[in-house]
Amino acid sequence: MLSLIAALKLPRSVIARVPAAELVKKERGDIKRDIMAMLTHRGILTTSVVEAVQYFAFGCLEVFLPIYLYEEMGFEALSIGLLFTIQLLVAALTKPWMGRLSDHHGRVPILVIGLLLGAVSITTITWSNNYALIAVLIGLFGLGLATVTASSAALVADLARESSYGGALGVLSSVMDIGHSTGPMVGGLLIATHNYRTAFGIIGGILALTSLVFGLTMRRILSTRSSSK
Repeated sequence: MLSLIAALKLPRSVIARVPAAELVKKERGDIKRDIMAMLTHRGILTTSVVEAVQYFAFGCLEVFLPIYLYEEMGFEALSIGLLFTIQLLVAALTKPWMGRLSDHHGRVPILVIGLLLGAVSITTITWSNNYALIAVLIGLFGLGLATVTASSAALVADLARESSYGGALGVLSSVMDIGHSTGPMVGGLLIATHNYRTAFGIIGGILALTSLVFGLTMRRILSTRSSSK
């Protein structure tokens, strides 16, 4: 309800003078065309996949790390909850700074760094039973999450036409949700067939591989755009 009230207070630059049904019918073709353009845009689709992979790893971590810490490490519920509070605080407090860094140093390098931070933290977090070190590593994952999410939306907005910002960000959110929802399923399968350490290591490897492929792909895309201008 608070979000709804805040949204109603937003300024409206254009006020529709036609019935809502007629407006939807009129815009339907443009919306479909914009969505198809977004889905075939290599840069936007690649960036969306990066965010999906990041949330894929986040989904695995948030579901299975508490179970691992409780069953394998013997930590109390309060201690486990504090660890995830640290992660979310780090992500919330550093996201504005990460966005600012991407403004000054480029979206792609910051995204690559964020993916690598997540890869290192999720791979090594099961290699220690020291609570303080685990807190540092889960905070590092939160930093990587903030770095990726702050830069990915900005990069998608940079690549989209001004009239298609909504469609581009919608594609980003949809692909991200796919990654987030499949993370726990794939993570559970990996843990069932292997173990926690191997599963988290594979997920960390996926993040690292994604950073490499993303960096090389975006380098080609951006260089092609520069040469065509």
